[in-house]
Amino acid sequence: MKFWIPLLSIVSLILSSNVNAALIDTDWQMANDNLIISDTNSGLNWLDLSVTASLSHDSVVANLESGGIFQGFQLATQVEVLNLWANAGITNYERTWVTNQFDPVKDLVERLGATVMVEEGLFTFATHTIGMAEGGLALPQNERWAMELTYAPDNLNSRTSTNHYTWSTSVADPHYSTYLVQAVPVPSAVWLFGSGLVGLVGFARRKKA
Repeated sequence: MKFWIPLLSIVSLILSSNVNAALIDTDWQMANDNLIISDTNSGLNWLDLSVTASLSHDSVVANLESGGIFQGFQLATQVEVLNLWANAGITNYERTWVTNQFDPVKDLVERLGATVMVEEGLFTFATHTIGMAEGGLALPQNERWAMELTYAPDNLNSRTSTNHYTWSTSVADPHYSTYLVQAVPVPSAVWLFGSGLVGLVGFARRKKA
């Protein structure tokens, strides 16, 4: 019993670091560029949509290969994007203006890379970010669903959509980006702990024998 008490304490300490999941801005290519959002809940790193804005989807895909500027990332799926939104506190996915999630939508829009929306409707001007993702309802091969996050200038209303906008994979536009994601490498401390745990268990078994 005395053997397991300190071991359980170490386990609790490590696990407690993940209890308070958060979206953390981290650096991509240089110090303080803050171009990656690290989701501590899903264990995924998200490249800001501002990076892939003005690049066609096809160009982004070409740069996922070895030697490309996006090497190490992969195209995100709609399911992964919705999980990111949920972890940010965004739960309404219908394309209608709502007043119950303005703050989380605005926060994520600003962190991913905001652009100005101009359209007819309730709000002529608003701030949004739109990223293409894999999956969703069937589309022609050269199109992708572009997932929208928008907040209004009244500091009250926000809007999201998953299957409303589509965009050609060959056309570049500053308003249309591509969601890119990568798995967060397992911290070396976790590997060290795992190795130590295996060793301790083996030692305990030999001692018992």
